[in-house]
Amino acid sequence: AGPAGAIPALTSAAEPRGELFLAPIRIQPFVDRTPPEEYTEEPIPPPFRLEVNEVRLRPDNSLELHLAWLTTATRSQDYNVSLRLTDSAGNFLAQLDTAPGFGFLPSSRWPANEWVNDWLALPLPAELPDEPLVLTARLYEAASGEVVFTRRLGELAADGSFTTNVPLYALPEIEQPVDVAFGELMALRGYALDQTADALLVTLYWQALAPIPADYSHFVHLARPGEAAPVAQHDAMPQNNNYPTSQWAEGEIVLDQMVIPLTEVAAGTYEVRVGVYRPVDGAFPRLPAIALPDTPLAGDQFILNEAVTVP
Repeated sequence: AGPAGAIPALTSAAEPRGELFLAPIRIQPFVDRTPPEEYTEEPIPPPFRLEVNEVRLRPDNSLELHLAWLTTATRSQDYNVSLRLTDSAGNFLAQLDTAPGFGFLPSSRWPANEWVNDWLALPLPAELPDEPLVLTARLYEAASGEVVFTRRLGELAADGSFTTNVPLYALPEIEQPVDVAFGELMALRGYALDQTADALLVTLYWQALAPIPADYSHFVHLARPGEAAPVAQHDAMPQNNNYPTSQWAEGEIVLDQMVIPLTEVAAGTYEVRVGVYRPVDGAFPRLPAIALPDTPLAGDQFILNEAVTVP
């Protein structure tokens, strides 16, 4: 017997084993909530849910996150989680890649339709930009890097305060209002262009027309009129891959800003083309583009009403 009557852990060779770490024992779900009715035993998109319970800045300059995961069906795959803090342009400022629960909560052991409590800590750099920073969480396959789930958690202010993501439903004043639907899922309500000597800042105003069951990407192409190939482009999920369409609420307005570099674009006049697509098995089928109420657009893309001139 060891100190105070404790029995020490030994190896098969009778050597001291040291400390042992066991997998956590789940007593009950973290939150006493019934999963939404639309979640069934069938793995329909989105396959997961993620809620933010608490985010706080610790004295060691790390961001402590108290999260809760939910899977709609049991999984055989163990996914990694990636926490990413980015600025408004999508530049990475801090990143943590680990397994859920730092390895103690493998996704293959998550029960279907039950909340799984998780705590993680994201180390922060000594200095951060004086602007709201976007915090995003992703689940991905460790071997391939394929992302299976993305959620925008909210914004971190310069003073360390955190605001969870809140949908916007009121359409702000828009410089160039338009009315273009992409399928029956989303609409482009307007845009704004701001050009500098070396870049084009594009702001798109989207609205979710219905719950969107999958994650779509947009393309913003700068091209010469009459030519198919773009000379510059931006292809990504909204808000620099930080706000997937499957997270949008019906009726929500989403402001989406992107920067298209012009430093390698030859002088001339160009048009800006916008479309929506979803990669499927190596193909990139576009959602039908319709100028409301009922005019189909060629190429399933909308050409903005103003041209861009590069001197």
